Amino acid sequence: MPHELAVACLGNLILGDDAFGLLVAKELEGLEGADLLSLQEGGLDVAIKLAPYARVLVVDALETTRGSVGEVQKLSVRKLASIRGLDGHALSLAQGLEALRLVSDRGPRTIEILVCRIRPVEAYSDRISPAVKKAAKLCTRIARDWVSSGGRFTRRTWTRRSASTAHDSKV
Repeated sequence: MPHELAVACLGNLILGDDAFGLLVAKELEGLEGADLLSLQEGGLDVAIKLAPYARVLVVDALETTRGSVGEVQKLSVRKLASIRGLDGHALSLAQGLEALRLVSDRGPRTIEILVCRIRPVEAYSDRISPAVKKAAKLCTRIARDWVSSGGRFTRRTWTRRSASTAHDSKV
């Protein structure tokens, strides 16, 4: 029987900084109070795996040319959908969640998203930049706080972090 809470860490081990979520998952091994999902797929596949949970924290990298690499932000699914756009070959996570809701009444009631800004990936690599490694440590603390607070962000979550590296819903 799954917990009510899940932390879903997304990434790709061979795309450098895009492995961000998987790095956080490794740091969260042994997490109590929530199921830890370390996922290398996307879109509808991820949405289906999140369906049994009431509250989900998604941890992922966000490719962008703006902002600083390693900057951590909290986003809504709606904001993520407006950033990611439509891919002709696969559904984004936001589109996968919407598709799941269209065909059933399944899916999490609440989804929180933590992203780490990375530069667009241009080559295969297993190297992770120092800024992204530092952001993974920060997101690990934030995820633990989220779980210990019953799947909610609290004032404590955002006062314990470094103001220069974590932001609430700015993209």
